[in-house]
Amino acid sequence: MTPSLKIVFIILTLTASTSHNSSSSVSSVSRDRPIAAIDDLVVTVMADDMVETLERLLRSSDKKKATLRLSLADKTIQDLDQLDVYQKGTNCTSLVSNFSVQIAAIKDKYKAFNNSFAKVTVAAKDLKSQFPEEYKKLKPQIDQLYDDSDDLEIESDSVVSKLSAIIELCHKIIDSNSKTAKSQELLALECEVQHSQIELNKKAAAAQDAEAKARQREMELKEEESKRAASAPTPPTASTSNPVQLKLFKSEMDKFSGDFRQWQSFWDKFEVNIHNNQSVPTIMKFTVLKDHLSGDALKLIDNFALTENNYVEVFNMLQSRYGNKQVIAQLHYKAIQDLQPATMDPSSLDYTQSTLECIMLYS
Repeated sequence: MTPSLKIVFIILTLTASTSHNSSSSVSSVSRDRPIAAIDDLVVTVMADDMVETLERLLRSSDKKKATLRLSLADKTIQDLDQLDVYQKGTNCTSLVSNFSVQIAAIKDKYKAFNNSFAKVTVAAKDLKSQFPEEYKKLKPQIDQLYDDSDDLEIESDSVVSKLSAIIELCHKIIDSNSKTAKSQELLALECEVQHSQIELNKKAAAAQDAEAKARQREMELKEEESKRAASAPTPPTASTSNPVQLKLFKSEMDKFSGDFRQWQSFWDKFEVNIHNNQSVPTIMKFTVLKDHLSGDALKLIDNFALTENNYVEVFNMLQSRYGNKQVIAQLHYKAIQDLQPATMDPSSLDYTQSTLECIMLYS
């Protein structure tokens, strides 16, 4: 029986009782008791109805919450940080299709949960204003739902942002792969995409507290390095040759901006003067390296803190990126395609010969 039918039934029953008492010449006080009882019962039924409605809405919200959490816990989403869209064999078209479906599903499920949560909010507000005691009994469930709503909003936004970023990267790769030959513009685009992916992984993996700890650790490492440098015996040539060598290197060394064809020349000079120099502290090597990078090359490592461990990681990253002989060879092949036919002029012959030697060297 619905609450409205319950109220009608109670009123009819008590009204009949009142009429019977009235015909039996009962006092006015006795006749007022059924009326008061009707009021009490109506209030009780209304309270029960509102509680029942709120409990039903809470159950519905819990179901929608569970469905949304199941989508967010999908293995594909959990493995996003390990996904490399540049890996050979990756089907970017399939990724775009699958991830677009997942984004739509997450948005729909979050919208359904949010609508249910809004109904709970309205029902809880009404119950609290009219029946505070009944509201207190359900308050723990309501508070938990509020907390879960905040968490789900953050988590859903994070997952959708990750998926959207990867879809954008896939679109760029698909567009790039449609070209018959790579150009310098494509290489710059790949560098930008790789930088964006590094930024995405860092944001997903690090929070503000971790960042603060990293800064603290950096200060500790610098302090330890200073203490070791102060306490360690000074090499015979460190006090004279090292500063002069660094100064000479900084004055003669050109900055590397990300041109693949200039990497080997840059690194040969840096390796001899700085990287293999045991008298130069690792932190100083890192500092000198960053000072001699610009453009895309600097963007690639700019967010790494100045630590010994990061120097090794940055060194490996630059070698892997710009020391790719296949890419360098492709650039030289592109140069030879654009090369004007050699003439009998000696300088023209020399230029053609040096270009061909570069292609043979890096092929």
